[in-house]
Amino acid sequence: MAEKFYPKLAMSNPAPLTCLGEQCANTRLKIVRRSYLADEAEKTEELLPPQLVNTLQAVLLAESRFLFRLRERTAEMCKVKEDVVAIQRELNHENVVHVARFFFLLKALDCSSPAAIEALIEAHNLKVKRLLDAEDFRFRTRKELQKSVFKDAQQYVCVKTVKEKGRAVLAKTEIAALLFDHMSRDSAVKTIDLLVRAGLLIEEDSDPLSGSNRKLIKTDGILEDTVASYLSDIGNLAIKLNGGKS
Repeated sequence: MAEKFYPKLAMSNPAPLTCLGEQCANTRLKIVRRSYLADEAEKTEELLPPQLVNTLQAVLLAESRFLFRLRERTAEMCKVKEDVVAIQRELNHENVVHVARFFFLLKALDCSSPAAIEALIEAHNLKVKRLLDAEDFRFRTRKELQKSVFKDAQQYVCVKTVKEKGRAVLAKTEIAALLFDHMSRDSAVKTIDLLVRAGLLIEEDSDPLSGSNRKLIKTDGILEDTVASYLSDIGNLAIKLNGGKS
């Protein structure tokens, strides 16, 4: 009888994304192959080189710590205390990582000047235009891509707002447009609203520059610092798990 292989991902911690603090260091990832033969007992062997497994383990542990830190800060920052536990559960989603990383990159790339935000929007528009011209709708539908384009007037308001505020401050729909290749517009807005409820993002009531109720989203540094720690953890944990070898 032909040999059949059944890959199985087994983790000693059944819920790695909810483990707490240094307890994560005790989590161990195992990638095993189960080999079933007609007349042989079950066999188990490694599929991947240990260094690759350790690198993946470092990413998982760093992600767990990242989400743990966000839950801790939510407990501190959320204004509606009876909602804390429900919000903490909702934070366990990859879209939260994408939004947090977006704000980290705004800071890391110093998008705090009118010229920087204008360049960011122009590069974004060019990317979307290329997808539309190529009729490449693997990311989003034509309609969704078209809604992601910043019109001249919208770009002007964004640039003027950054000039006035001295930092990258955008509306929810503008952030959603910039994140089009990671999630849908509705998902982005929903995730931003969640982070506002958690106290991890700040929503300003209006933008006096446009004379309308254009709500703006900004950070107080929590998300950026948490992502920076997450990235540092990946490198440090990978070295530790690989026996001190980078």
